This record gives sequence, structure tokens and C-alpha cells, in this order.
Amino acid sequence: MIEPMYSLKDSVAVVTGGGRGIGGAISSLFARAGAWVVIAQRDQKSAQVRVDEIASAGGRAMSVPTDVADSAQVRRLIDRTTEAHGKIDVLVNNAGLTYATHIPTGSFLELSEADWQRVLDVNLTGAFRCGQAAGRVMARAGRGVIINVVSIHAFLPLEAASHYSAAKAGLDMLTKNMALSLAPHGIRVNAIAPGPILTPEFESALPQDAIDFWSTQVLAGRWGKPQEIAQAALFLASDASSYVTGHTLAADGGYIMWK
Repeated sequence: MIEPMYSLKDSVAVVTGGGRGIGGAISSLFARAGAWVVIAQRDQKSAQVRVDEIASAGGRAMSVPTDVADSAQVRRLIDRTTEAHGKIDVLVNNAGLTYATHIPTGSFLELSEADWQRVLDVNLTGAFRCGQAAGRVMARAGRGVIINVVSIHAFLPLEAASHYSAAKAGLDMLTKNMALSLAPHGIRVNAIAPGPILTPEFESALPQDAIDFWSTQVLAGRWGKPQEIAQAALFLASDASSYVTGHTLAADGGYIMWK
């Protein structure tokens, strides 16, 4: 188990998609760093499993069922968080549909408008909804941190998932615009661009030869672990990064260098 390098003592952190995968690792590490974690996820079962794991380890967490594609559910998430804790210190926009497990893939000419819209609505507009709603709470307090989880494929196109790449590229630029707009309110906004991360979802969805191939495409010679992205998120959420805003941190094992 990776121990926290930085403190989030008594902070309130909302993590969308925080029940499993990268989001689950972020939720667990933030709780170990002292935060009250609010897990926002459509799948209430996985969210509750994560809440129970955090509680059994001595941490503090609650779950609020949330589909970030639904504005009313996002408002309920923010309202329930502020009712329970009176503030929001950190928002991690991690919820998203992935090209390996959740969305149809294919060539640009075959991509349906419905699939295009669905991915943008969750992966890009969902972060806008959550960022705006949480940002208003943070602005009243005069401080806060927002972290957007983009992807290395914001910069490197995926031939079979142009909707995914486009949404992540949009989220990268949205990060910069949010940082510019929210800086006067004491809010820092940064992003993390993970490379190949071997989440349980990817491990179950991909054949072993595909996993082995992608290991050869990374300077580090392996897939990353969700916990390694969580460590990057903890740094950006903590006061250790107090002079960092508008930045996208590539946590990719050198994948973009190799490409």
C-alpha cells in the first residue's frame, strides 16, 4: 500500500467516478491523507464497496449516486456535500467513459452521432457541470482545487475512438480556461494525463497479448498502476502544489516520448 506523501487533513474532496479504477485509488489515498471523501458514481454498488473499505481502514467517506451527464444529479451531489460538510475543498473530475470498456469504437466514418454525443456529454460536459457547480461553492470560500483527469490521448489521437480523444483534448483546454477564470477566486485548476493504466476494467477487457504489446510502447516498460495516478492527484490537491495551476501533468511512464 502506498502511503500518503502529502496531507489533506480535514479537507472535503469530491471524486467523480470514485468507486473503482483510477477514481477508486484516488478516493482511498485521499482518505488516508485525512480527507472526508465524497464518492460520486452511477454504480452505487462499487461506490459503497469503496466507502466500506475506506471506513474499515479508519478513513471517512460517503457516496452520492451521480450521473455527471445529468445536471440535476450534479446539483444534488453538490447540495448533499455542502449540507453534510459545509464546504468543498477539492473536486476530482474523474468520471468518464473509456474506449476499452464502455463505448463503441470504430473509424471516424462509422461513428454515430449518438455515440459521439454520449462520450462528450460524460467526458467533457460532465466535468464542466461538476466544475461549475463546485467552483461556485469554492468561490464563496475564496479557495479550492479542481483536478481534471484527461488522458495522454488528448494529445495522441486514437484512430478507433475519435470521440474519446476529442473529449479529452477539450477537457485539457477546459482545464486551462477554468484556471484562468477561477484564479481570482483562489481556486487552482490542473489536470492529469494518464498513459496506459492497468485498471481491473482494462485487465478484464483486453487479451494478454494486447496488454503485453502496450507494455512495449512505454519507456517505463510496463503499464501504470491506478495508485500512481492517485499519488499525482494527491500532490495537485495538496498545498505542496500551491504554485501550480493551469498545468497538465503527464503521468504516462514516458508513453508520449516513445510515440
